[in-house]
Amino acid sequence: MSQTKTQQLYRYPGIRSFEREEQDLFFGRGEEIRDLYSQVKVMNLVVLFSKSGIGKSSLLNAGLVPLLELEPFVPIKVRFQDVKISPVEAIKVALKPFLNTAVLLHHTGQTPETANFWEYLCACAFTRYGEPAIPIFLLDQFEEFFEHSAAAQKTILLDLADIVSHRLPNRIRDHLLSIPIADRTPEDMVWHQPVAAKFVMAIRSDRLSLLDTLSVEIPLILHNRFHLHPMQRDKARDAIVEPAALPGAGFGTPPFTYAEKTLQLILDELTNKSLEIESFQLQLVCQYIERQVQRHASGAVTQKFVIDRTFIPNPESIQAILNDYYESAIDTLPEQQRELARDFIETGLIVAGRRVGITEGVEQERYKIGPELLKALIESRLVRVENTHLGRSYEISHDTLVPAILKSYEIRKKRLEQEAAEEARLKRELELEEELKSRNQAERFEQERRMRLRTRTFATVVSIMALLALTAFIYAYYKAIDYRQAVKDYEKAEKKRQEAVESQKETELLLLKTKVEIYLNARQTILAQHNIDEARKINPATDWIQEKMAEIERINREY
Repeated sequence: MSQTKTQQLYRYPGIRSFEREEQDLFFGRGEEIRDLYSQVKVMNLVVLFSKSGIGKSSLLNAGLVPLLELEPFVPIKVRFQDVKISPVEAIKVALKPFLNTAVLLHHTGQTPETANFWEYLCACAFTRYGEPAIPIFLLDQFEEFFEHSAAAQKTILLDLADIVSHRLPNRIRDHLLSIPIADRTPEDMVWHQPVAAKFVMAIRSDRLSLLDTLSVEIPLILHNRFHLHPMQRDKARDAIVEPAALPGAGFGTPPFTYAEKTLQLILDELTNKSLEIESFQLQLVCQYIERQVQRHASGAVTQKFVIDRTFIPNPESIQAILNDYYESAIDTLPEQQRELARDFIETGLIVAGRRVGITEGVEQERYKIGPELLKALIESRLVRVENTHLGRSYEISHDTLVPAILKSYEIRKKRLEQEAAEEARLKRELELEEELKSRNQAERFEQERRMRLRTRTFATVVSIMALLALTAFIYAYYKAIDYRQAVKDYEKAEKKRQEAVESQKETELLLLKTKVEIYLNARQTILAQHNIDEARKINPATDWIQEKMAEIERINREY
């Protein structure tokens, strides 16, 4: 293992690709490495293709590159994932360490920024072990090339076709013909030679048909293909066992081995119907085991560990590992896209507990899965693309993920049902509260209405009473005026009556006086006495009565 590997803590990279420095950990692909290397040595262009998650990038990085570096080859890895940078500029960035700017300027008069791909490459110098070497461009995930505009693709495609076909571009040939034969220098002749370079295009099998669009410029583009298949059980066994047995202080764990029954359990659970094992799932399980060993080791790097049922007790343990991966992969998505992804995977790509495919276009129309989210799901190895007689379709990458996804779906479904029930309960409580509030409000309104009615009634009564009081006051006032007048009239009448009584008394007294005078004159003293008594009743204290009484007594004495 290289010295740079001492920085690597893990024996299994997980779902990421193996890197160049991890060649000593890359097991199970020896045959494919040799076959691909042989094909690349012979051909100027090789198309490496496979389903997503099978290990194309790992085969290039940790398999092909170390072999190429043993020969007069210079591997140059290029990606076209950034659509803001044209394919030509992306390759120029990768070639910059090899560029001889003076040579470029001398033969073309162009700067590195304005030069075409062929001229830029021709001005580069490649060496290996002090000798001239051939550049080999590893165009990984070449499907990204087709995400660039047609104009951006065209700027590199014609030069690429000329290099692969080992011919001169028309402009270079015309330039050579414009130089008189006698004036041509050795440097001119070297410059005007076809460029020696090789290309490996790694592309997903579902996008392989895109290469047909380049067949006009590169007719043999699909003739030199290398199909990378999933691992067979014996190769998968090597990929599991060999990294664990490696010694080395750079690892975070001591070497460990696998109990045969546990190893068979892992292989059985990861093997699909075609008796194949996909690399990324194998790496998921193995990385989980390594981290468990690291946790149990607790720094005791000399302790021997055997991976037995303590680490992987049953098939459900494998599913739990895959389920954890599913959950963690979903969690890496933007929060607003997680529910869309779950709905697409759990209800669209699984029907009646079985993995199914969805025809291209349905993911957008029915499940609202946009291009960016779809790309993220494919890169996470949760979803892969298949080419069928009906066209492209999407499906879950492996059968072993289905139980884990279903379990997650059931948990989520139960949680959603509980949340829905809780939401319904809260909604009902809110409705009851609102109903109670409405009822209380209605009662309060009724009470207020009654109070207002009572208030209005009381106010009306008070107003009426006040009006009546006012009326009574006015009536009384006027009655009082009439009463005073009546009193005055009564007093007047009483005065008149008194006057009349007095007058009557006077009249009666006068009559009695007359009668007394008459009776006295007639010497009828008894009758006169009687009239004097009546007169005394009218006016008991008159001098006249005394005089007449005295006169009666005198008369009585005389007679």
